[in-house]
Amino acid sequence: MSFDALTGALWVGDVGQDQIEEIDVVTAGGNYGWNLLEGDECFESDSCSSAGVTGPVASYTYDEGCSITGGLVYRGSRLPALYGAYLFADYCSGTLWATAADSPGQIHIINAGLDNPVSFGTDQSGEVYVVGQNGYIWKIVEP
Repeated sequence: MSFDALTGALWVGDVGQDQIEEIDVVTAGGNYGWNLLEGDECFESDSCSSAGVTGPVASYTYDEGCSITGGLVYRGSRLPALYGAYLFADYCSGTLWATAADSPGQIHIINAGLDNPVSFGTDQSGEVYVVGQNGYIWKIVEP
């Protein structure tokens, strides 16, 4: 989880149980469907009520990865196309994605091929780094 440095919004990369990983923007008192839903799908039931539940900003299935590594909202200046986007990765697939709160459900692949990403960080300029379990540190740059 991380707080957006500009807005203070709390973003959470939520590891699913068996099928779906999700990203939520958390508000006080919000209901995000645990343990009723996994992403937007009913968990352990063919039908369930999602009344009163705030759905995820974005989600992906185990066809695309198996363990979300929650990231952070990009507030640097070197990559203006990513400004305000939440960056996150998947530990198993090594894919790095971006999504935004104002475009729910849309996920854009930035990079595939990271080796077991486990954490994110920024420098004093807000530029993003991804840490791999193997000790590698990757800086996010334009292609």
